[in-house]
Amino acid sequence: DEGTVSITSPLLGGTDESRGMFSVSKWHGWTTYVFGIVTLLVCVGASVVFLLKTVENTCAKRTCLTNSADWTLWQKIATYGTILSMDPLIPVFVQVFVGMFWPYGLVEELQFDPDRIKNRLFAFRVVTRGNDPVLINETLRKNTSLLLCHPDLQWIVEAVTQRQLGLALQTGVRPEAVDRIYEIYVPEDYRTPRGTLYKARNLQYALEGRHSVLNNDDFIIHLDEETLLDHSSILGIKAFFAQYPDRIGSGRIVYGHGPVVNLLTTCIDSVRLSEDHCRTRFWQSLGLPSQGLKGSFFAVRKGVEEHVTFDVGAAVSICEDAYFGLKAQMLGYKFGWIRGTMREFSPFTFMDLAKQRRRWIQGHWKIIWSSELSWGVRWPLLLAFLIWSSVPFTAFLCTIFKLAGRGSQSDTVPYSPALLWIAGLSYGASMACYFFGSCQNFSIRSRGLFVYLVLVLGTTIGLPLVTFWESFVMLYSLATRDKGFHVVQKTLQNGAQPPPSQRTPKDEDDPTAALTKASTCASDETQPQRGGS
Repeated sequence: DEGTVSITSPLLGGTDESRGMFSVSKWHGWTTYVFGIVTLLVCVGASVVFLLKTVENTCAKRTCLTNSADWTLWQKIATYGTILSMDPLIPVFVQVFVGMFWPYGLVEELQFDPDRIKNRLFAFRVVTRGNDPVLINETLRKNTSLLLCHPDLQWIVEAVTQRQLGLALQTGVRPEAVDRIYEIYVPEDYRTPRGTLYKARNLQYALEGRHSVLNNDDFIIHLDEETLLDHSSILGIKAFFAQYPDRIGSGRIVYGHGPVVNLLTTCIDSVRLSEDHCRTRFWQSLGLPSQGLKGSFFAVRKGVEEHVTFDVGAAVSICEDAYFGLKAQMLGYKFGWIRGTMREFSPFTFMDLAKQRRRWIQGHWKIIWSSELSWGVRWPLLLAFLIWSSVPFTAFLCTIFKLAGRGSQSDTVPYSPALLWIAGLSYGASMACYFFGSCQNFSIRSRGLFVYLVLVLGTTIGLPLVTFWESFVMLYSLATRDKGFHVVQKTLQNGAQPPPSQRTPKDEDDPTAALTKASTCASDETQPQRGGS
């Protein structure tokens, strides 16, 4: 249609050298949809076949009893106990199956009417304590260089900080982008009416009208201090708000495309890509927040954010993003999936990873018991965290019941088709999530085919170790007290970038390298023009 911009696949994936465009990967088309379905079916099929083969080998040595009336007491305890202990996993693989087969949000091109976002200002808001000006500056330098290649977009970058950074924000930034960077300093004596703490306090301060240049019709894109934009995410944000200006959107984040400090924690985070593709995309296609909201790469109109507010209170301040999402749902706002990719680091140490997960777990449980939210928006979160909390107990009980079955001094062994299929579906869905997630989390272009295959297969094969780790983290979270908002370290002691041995080849640690070298990369040297009031 006339006046409609069609963004085709070169911008959503790969490199368009003629235009100086670079994008992380293309994981938003129908190829991904088919690949996800095939992955799920193959993993589940392989899991079931493996279990059937195991049963066949066992029955060749011992007598298999298919009639439960013939089982001994120990065999009944072992079989039924294992089935009951695995039942909480059923909703997990149901969501995986539905999410993999759900076609919403997977298109080869984005089409939108640019007039619908004309004169709207897009604020990319970064919240930081200000303890790491090197990292903040590096992030701003890369992101502003990328944003300058979108002259049709009126944008600013807001750094909301507890320490005044001043010129540290502008070092190395291209001159035409310097005046687009705004620092919002949050004074130490600032208090919200409800005594909100941590990141939510800073977000609430920035939201108040006198501290920002935004109008209620402008848009805010929330980022962490190390979050790197990509052309696909910028285009996806424009298309999303052109179609759904009053919805709250979030998108996909990868952790292994840039420099990797801790390979193991990055592999563990691969499952988050599958969660985005399956659970988050599915629920948001229905207008729901997927049992909460993640605090990075989520976008919202300022008027909507002011209505919901980040003044969440001290009790749930360690998980303000999820609370914000559920409160917005309670107030009647809809959600949507943004097609596009951003990049972040995984935690550098296992202890940081454990503390990050502990904050999530303890924060979400506080939200679950918050009487300020209606039960209608809390019960899906309760179900999700009951399942997550059951992981260590499921693993422990399955081991105990399996040993109990072996402890039966009998030449017979019970055979339960129900247990076989529950176990096959559960293991297969878990394998599919880690395989599919790691395929997206790592890049052939940056790692090379051999290393890429090793990382993908290693992540999938290491699923039992990951299950053990998640069990430990859950027990650690339940056994320790709330330690507040733990900020994960995202900078090495000697600077913002890892040493050369940990950097990826072909300059992929800097997605703007191709942009700064390309003379055809468009830039807009003018200030963003205000529209509306």
